[in-house]
Amino acid sequence: VCRSKTSLHNPAMAVMLQTSEGDIVIDLLVDEAPEMCRSFLKLAKVYFYHNCIIDTVEKDFILTTGDPRQDGGTSIHGLYDRSKRWLPDEIDEKRKHVKRGLVGSANSKLNQNGSKFYITLRDEVNYLDGKHTIFGEVAEGLDILAKINTAVCDLDHHPLQTMRIRKVEILDDEFPDPSWLSKIMPKDEPAAIIDEVFKNPEDEEDEEALRERIAKAEAKSRAVSLQLLGDLPDADIVAPENVLFVAQLHPVTQDSDLELIFSRFGTIKCCEIIRDWKTGDSLQYAFIEFETQEAVNEAYLKMQGVLIDDRRIFVDFSQSVSKQWNMFRRNGARATAEDAAEIMDKTGGKGKGKGKGKGTSKGKGETNDRGSRASTQAGGKFPHRDTDRASNGSALNGHQRRSRSRSRGAASRPQADRQDLARSQKRDTAARGRQDDKRRARSRDRGSDRRAEANHMRRSRSRDRRR
Repeated sequence: VCRSKTSLHNPAMAVMLQTSEGDIVIDLLVDEAPEMCRSFLKLAKVYFYHNCIIDTVEKDFILTTGDPRQDGGTSIHGLYDRSKRWLPDEIDEKRKHVKRGLVGSANSKLNQNGSKFYITLRDEVNYLDGKHTIFGEVAEGLDILAKINTAVCDLDHHPLQTMRIRKVEILDDEFPDPSWLSKIMPKDEPAAIIDEVFKNPEDEEDEEALRERIAKAEAKSRAVSLQLLGDLPDADIVAPENVLFVAQLHPVTQDSDLELIFSRFGTIKCCEIIRDWKTGDSLQYAFIEFETQEAVNEAYLKMQGVLIDDRRIFVDFSQSVSKQWNMFRRNGARATAEDAAEIMDKTGGKGKGKGKGKGTSKGKGETNDRGSRASTQAGGKFPHRDTDRASNGSALNGHQRRSRSRSRGAASRPQADRQDLARSQKRDTAARGRQDDKRRARSRDRGSDRRAEANHMRRSRSRDRRR
């Protein structure tokens, strides 16, 4: 394949991936992601991608490769200095995953871009927008991508027939080489590895087993792809029973405050407030992972509608928000404002639960337990919901009301302690202010006395001189 700059709509740097399935030419988006393109070209120059296996192929989604050492990858700087392993994100908000053949950095965390990259296998992969650095697009070889897209894979999306990048040929590189590049340059170019061709089954029994395996793998691939694209809330992962979901938090509430308040119910393994991945502001909901399910049940019963930082919180089990929990599991404590808006819709707004029972309060869906939910779980998975309140939202008896009142009082003690401390600090500040005012007044009085005495002495001397 021969390419000249005149064949491009815009003179650009480019490489050609010589794969076991055919050649793919990639134009690099140097203006949008210069550091990523520089690292990619220099890694290709030191034969880093030679014989690199195509790790995963998710049908009609993406393929991933670029990690020959299977250690997460590295930038060109990391080969010389391990402390400079990662590159920062170079995300262009205008660049979207709107077509097949876009090449992006397959980083798992923010600002951790290395050698791993992905190529999209379908149009409109909106799930990846704004999360990964796009640094190239396929100019030639879309038919090769279509061939790779039909690969038979196992349950983990690894192709049964080994596919690899045998060689990366640099078509155009205008970046100067780092001064230390010669120190990490191999003496000889690695020879291409030719893998054994996948063997067909020898009998009907093997063929039937293979077909069943392929069918399961394809079903799994479709389900996970839909989950990543947001079309399925959960493919096969069930939210754990020891995780509590907390919403309608005050923006000033911190993780440590929440952990301190809920630690009275049992040992907490993890407590994280979800924050905006761009600004770092609180999105006002959190996940708290307890060591035991009993602690979750008790916290659910006693913390519904409790005031924390002048905001009445909403609590529920993580199974009811499995989509948000899966996003938290994949992305950590980072989400978007749209996710927060969806949570607000689910929790019914400020100070309200989402139960469908008819309680004694005026608001729709509210009960006399300060907005607690009156729903029940099928199959008796959480029997305490049935024993704690009737499914039709009927009023609690006197003993239950007194018990619930004591629980609410005990649960709100940390908040009361903080309020007492704030009032005490305010009183101390006011007392110090009054003392400062008195000191300033005494100082002014002393100054006035000294000035009066000095004026009297000056007048006396003046009269003496006139005499």
